[in-house]
Amino acid sequence: MRPSETFSIPDELATLYDFANSLDLRRYRDRDGQHSPFDALGTPSQATDWLRAHGLWSSNQTLNEQDYHHALALRAALRDVVAIDPAMRNEDIGALRRLEAAAAPFPLTLGIRASPPMLELRPLQGVGVAKVVAQLFRLFELGDLDRLKICASDDCQWIFFDRTKPANRRWCSSNRCGNRAKVKRYRTKGNALGPHSHG
Repeated sequence: MRPSETFSIPDELATLYDFANSLDLRRYRDRDGQHSPFDALGTPSQATDWLRAHGLWSSNQTLNEQDYHHALALRAALRDVVAIDPAMRNEDIGALRRLEAAAAPFPLTLGIRASPPMLELRPLQGVGVAKVVAQLFRLFELGDLDRLKICASDDCQWIFFDRTKPANRRWCSSNRCGNRAKVKRYRTKGNALGPHSHG
């Protein structure tokens, strides 16, 4: 099952969400054991299989080195922008320029969706990875880009979509990463106080 399905991500965001999280940096331990980091785009062959499975690569050929590096650069630039505090994103021109440059190899064209009738951006000339760029622009257009965040836990860094009304979530999961952060803070505070601090 894709992460977008596991976390019930809206269809109009699902491809972007899965692409950003194709680099899984989670390394925490939970009841299921130790989670090991994994890069679904680790090699050109793996990237081809992953992109093809997600409808982002239609060619029968394996990605060449250039296409592969373009895909990795787009993912890295996307993750870099998402990692910036939403209130500061518009001020980080460098990160936005890197995203602009990384998106350049994935041109889009205007199309009309039949049902319901509406204009949409589509990949040009079968360059399916451009769908990620189209979904990113759609998020920006709707004013929801600030809801796309990276988990504040250093052991996680999972990209998540903040559905809360105030959009103030810091962790992908308050039960998992949020609780771990609270326990860590409690233990750190306890160690700082020392054994004779109870009065």
